[in-house]
Amino acid sequence: MQGIIQASWNWPYSRKDMEVYGQTGAIFALDKSRMRFRLNAKEPEKEVIAPNRAIPYDDPFSYLAAVVRGEVKEIEGLTSLETNITVVEILEAARKSAKEGKVIYLNK
Repeated sequence: MQGIIQASWNWPYSRKDMEVYGQTGAIFALDKSRMRFRLNAKEPEKEVIAPNRAIPYDDPFSYLAAVVRGEVKEIEGLTSLETNITVVEILEAARKSAKEGKVIYLNK
C-alpha cells in the first residue's frame, strides 16, 4: 500500500477526512466519527460510526487539562509516549521518502 499525507492546520473549517486504498479495497474517513469502507469489489460499501468518547477524552483541551492536573496518566493508547514516538518515526520516513524519491522502510 502507498499513502500520501497532505497535512495542514490552515483550513478555514475542521477537516478530519482521509482516504486509504489497498489492493482489494478502500477506507474513507469522512470526519472525526464516520468511516465508509469496502474490502473487496464483491461486497457493498459499509459505513461505521464511532461512539462518542468519554470526558475528558472527547476534547483535546479538556484532555490536556486533565493531564496537567494529574487526573489522567496514559501509559498505553493513542496518547502514550510509545505511540507518539512511532508517529514521529512514520512522519520522518514520509519526509525522507519525499526528499529522496524512494521508499523508506521502518525498523520495526
